[in-house]
Amino acid sequence: MTPELKTAFRPIVDSTVRTTGAGKDYDAIARTYNAVPFLEKKLEPNLNEFIAGRAIDAMFLYVANEEENIREKIEFRKTDLMKRVFGYADQQIRNRAGANTSGGFGR
Repeated sequence: MTPELKTAFRPIVDSTVRTTGAGKDYDAIARTYNAVPFLEKKLEPNLNEFIAGRAIDAMFLYVANEEENIREKIEFRKTDLMKRVFGYADQQIRNRAGANTSGGFGR
């Protein structure tokens, strides 16, 4: 995740956290939790950074799922551009399917 991407998300996150007042409560919880000496994994001390990071993670996960669908399921290739980009793969699938149904029983 690039700093530029996180910076782009921060205004939305900052506004939402400020509006809800959640940042103050989270700061107190994180400070107390992180002060416990035997805990190995600490909380992100800044709620805005935490939310921005998770939002970006979720965005990339969504994009990855959509890409997988586009690659694996022809019905997800709705635009002409997608059909052209993945046309070669479609042709290869058709060629393989044709080769599998063309016999092999001594015809």
